Amino acid sequence: MNQHPPQNPEWFNQQQPQYEAPPAQSPNFQNQQQQQQQQNQPRNNQQQAPDQTQDNPENMAPHTKRQLGGAAVAGGVAGLIVGGPILAAVAAGGAALAVTSRSKTGDVARAGGDAIAATGDRLKKINEKHKVTDKAGKSIMKGCKWVEKRMTPKNSGNNNNNFNTTSQAGSAPPS
Repeated sequence: MNQHPPQNPEWFNQQQPQYEAPPAQSPNFQNQQQQQQQQNQPRNNQQQAPDQTQDNPENMAPHTKRQLGGAAVAGGVAGLIVGGPILAAVAAGGAALAVTSRSKTGDVARAGGDAIAATGDRLKKINEKHKVTDKAGKSIMKGCKWVEKRMTPKNSGNNNNNFNTTSQAGSAPPS
């Protein structure tokens, strides 16, 4: 149900903004406005204003190699999980490019890059303390030796096997 405001002139005058005519403009003021408009418009021989090009270092946000690397790692891992190695490379490049932009996206990418880099530093300290990579390497080698031992035929030292290395192709196996 719509309720209409009361129709009294006092209420109407209170709700309406008061319009004031602009002060008389001098010719000098108009010239200044025209000059500002011309400065803000890109020249005809330029496709973009200089501050909007990607190649201009002034357009790039201040960032560190640490932020750039961290964002690339985060983008690469996310891309690998979602779509495989090709998407991982594209996402890593996109995240690294985002770090350089002066925008909210760039701010988020730089913060994410810092967080990933800090996580990497923490993992390095844990590895130094607990020797995780050394232990993992030794375990992998032990597992490979176990598999090799299981895959090797038990009578490999006996010449009475069906794998004759001196026979010619197409000849009958030894009887």
